[in-house]
Amino acid sequence: DFLGKPISELKRMPLQSFHAQQTIAAEYGFDNWETIPNTVYDPNFERALTALLNGELLTLTHILKAHPALVSECSPYGHRATLLHYCASNGVEFWRQQVPLNLPEMMRLLLDYGADPKAEMQVYGGAFDTRALMSSSAHPTEAGVAMECIKLLEEVS
Repeated sequence: DFLGKPISELKRMPLQSFHAQQTIAAEYGFDNWETIPNTVYDPNFERALTALLNGELLTLTHILKAHPALVSECSPYGHRATLLHYCASNGVEFWRQQVPLNLPEMMRLLLDYGADPKAEMQVYGGAFDTRALMSSSAHPTEAGVAMECIKLLEEVS
């Protein structure tokens, strides 16, 4: 409810701790604070995701060689995004909506390792695959890689 409001307006609002809790829950894809589970993070998934978002193709290749099942693993957050979903920069954590300029190569690597382009994540009140999320995401379009990524997804679907 606070997204897009100016800081001056936010400072005047009588905010309480439950507002912060709700904001944090929403940022990570959960309905509310009470629905957040005790989350266990897979350090290999996190390393792979960091390499993906930073455009580190060689690093991601090494991680996937050692842990090929990561392409099917889901984020522990409420949206349950896979690494391929994160490529769309849509519906995931704001701070992870990054687009490396070599995104098509990164996606090709994930697909070569068996990432499912039809896998769906839970966001915006529904379930969406990477193509749908990529088609409606401003970030890859602004980076100039969206069309190439969509074409790649269409080829493998």
